[in-house]
Amino acid sequence: MNVHMSALVSPLSPSALLALSEAIEHVFGPSDWAKLGLELDLPTLQDPGSRLRKAQSWGDNDYGACIVQVVRHLEVERPRVLRQLATRPKLKVWLEQNRPSEAAELGLGQSHVPAPPPPLSASQVVELALQDAERLLHTSGPTSCVDRMHTALHGYLRDECARAGLLVAQDANLPALFKALRNGHPRLQTLGAQDPHIARVLQSLASAVDALNTLRNNASLAHPGGALLGEEEAMLMVNVSRSLFHYLHARLG
Repeated sequence: MNVHMSALVSPLSPSALLALSEAIEHVFGPSDWAKLGLELDLPTLQDPGSRLRKAQSWGDNDYGACIVQVVRHLEVERPRVLRQLATRPKLKVWLEQNRPSEAAELGLGQSHVPAPPPPLSASQVVELALQDAERLLHTSGPTSCVDRMHTALHGYLRDECARAGLLVAQDANLPALFKALRNGHPRLQTLGAQDPHIARVLQSLASAVDALNTLRNNASLAHPGGALLGEEEAMLMVNVSRSLFHYLHARLG
């Protein structure tokens, strides 16, 4: 029976692919790319004039996106190589220190598993996601941080629903959480003298939140596969998320 070699390797989760892409972005230098290209017989990685190598040298915002394309290529064509890549010392150390869950999925850190840390509170999870988003915004551009902004906003809305005693489904998505909060939180029922107009703005934000949920799932690094958001459009979604954060934090206290 003929079985394609890639079929014998379990596919990695989107979070593991993203973690590996981030690790490469943080620790790979020009010589690492050249050696990998020579090892895998991929001339593009060896060529200093290729888009990926130029983006790295010039510090361009699409460097992260170029790395994702390489990771996706290896995922499809050489999945064993992709897993072995994670065991390289520099990548292994970064993954174990910064993405322990994904490192475990990649088979790393099994010889010295640390004691699990105390569980994070909802507010700590949101804070960490916001910090990740801010870092990615400055190091990789807005396209790379859309997923983290989505995660932060999702965690924040769920936490506020819980604080207000609003019952929501365990798997409620971003639009469902925003709708529950808008319709059920006492501090969002009366919005001042211009209530009808502010309500229209919030309704528009509800549409934006719905779009953010779709874009995160189909056009961000959370689920590589489709066309990614352009930088300008990604920055728009980042700013919409920030505006909603600021308003709700001020309104809800």
